[in-house]
Amino acid sequence: MVKEARKACLEDGSMDSASLAKIEDEAIRQAVVMQQAAGLRAVTDGEYRRSFWHYDFMGHLSGFERV
Repeated sequence: MVKEARKACLEDGSMDSASLAKIEDEAIRQAVVMQQAAGLRAVTDGEYRRSFWHYDFMGHLSGFERV
């Protein structure tokens, strides 16, 4: 649902950012509840609002050239 909402907001323009944030908030709540129910002691928000996780990772690598 988050993927479709992001597309509607960021690509199609058929959803406003406040509506997208509400959908993301609910997905985050559900992810945290699932992790707690599974008995995890450390939970994560799932990084639903993060578009590109790999940029931070790639920025700390050496020996590579960005093309």
